[in-house]
Amino acid sequence: MVNPDSTEIIVLQNKQIPRLKNKNMYPVVVLTECIHGKIDVSILNIFKFIKKEPNYFNQDCIFECIASRLLNKFNGGAIAVLTNTNICFGNVGDSNHNNITDDAERYGGLLAVEFFRLYGEEQMRTIGEIHSQTIENYITNFPVSSNKIDCKTIQDWILLGDPSLRIG
Repeated sequence: MVNPDSTEIIVLQNKQIPRLKNKNMYPVVVLTECIHGKIDVSILNIFKFIKKEPNYFNQDCIFECIASRLLNKFNGGAIAVLTNTNICFGNVGDSNHNNITDDAERYGGLLAVEFFRLYGEEQMRTIGEIHSQTIENYITNFPVSSNKIDCKTIQDWILLGDPSLRIG
């Protein structure tokens, strides 16, 4: 998470959510890493993991993903979460030498940056409109119909929360 009043990046882990104390101060949270919105998890998946069934990982063997925990936290957490539902893709470095990391120029990183750009520069305030516009802008600029990674990027980008929510 990024604190909007500073350049601080907050690393938040699932186990820390019960300790959050932000009653009546519920942020919109953008989680840009993989599987934070993996809503198809269950502690019962441990049996599939132990039996080494394909496509089951230890991350599938939890009670609730971090995005859901943020939304369900009593007297704390978040009012809405934008994140990825599965393993996401990223880039390393600055291949075009424009002083912007490649990760912020494509895939899930770009979707997160675009969310803040639409809020800050375009003055969009309804979270559902911002979420759908980030996807629309991605589709306009990248070959989602012919590139599987670009297609997966927009399919995995979800909004958990009320899309009619007005920010600010």
